[in-house]
Amino acid sequence: MSLIDEALRKAQGPSHSPSVLPDVKTTGWGGVPAASRKFASVRAWLGPVLIGLALLFLTAGVIVWQVWLYITPVPSPTQLELHGVVEGTGEPLAIINGRIVHLGETVEGATLVEVGKHTARLRRRKRDIVLRTAQ
Repeated sequence: MSLIDEALRKAQGPSHSPSVLPDVKTTGWGGVPAASRKFASVRAWLGPVLIGLALLFLTAGVIVWQVWLYITPVPSPTQLELHGVVEGTGEPLAIINGRIVHLGETVEGATLVEVGKHTARLRRRKRDIVLRTAQ
């Protein structure tokens, strides 16, 4: 070998001889022992299956919740009676079933969300109930 060939070989860096590479039969690719290779296929599908099951159970829970909201009765306006509305410089109040109710308070399971001149809007289970005074 000439001096030029030897200098080029040194400049390129150390060469990898076959003895430096891992033995694929005993360690597997990436240094994984051969004994754990038989579980590699299980690990490959276990993650996606667990994610799919989690999504399935979450979706089923949401569906059951929505069905429960749909079939449970909403209080009818006859159970809730608006006796009057108090307006002034402060927060408007509603008198519902003989009780003074502030915005955000709950009466008969419904939350007062808005008070108008002769109306009060309540929300129960994502449904709105509008009460009117007898004027």
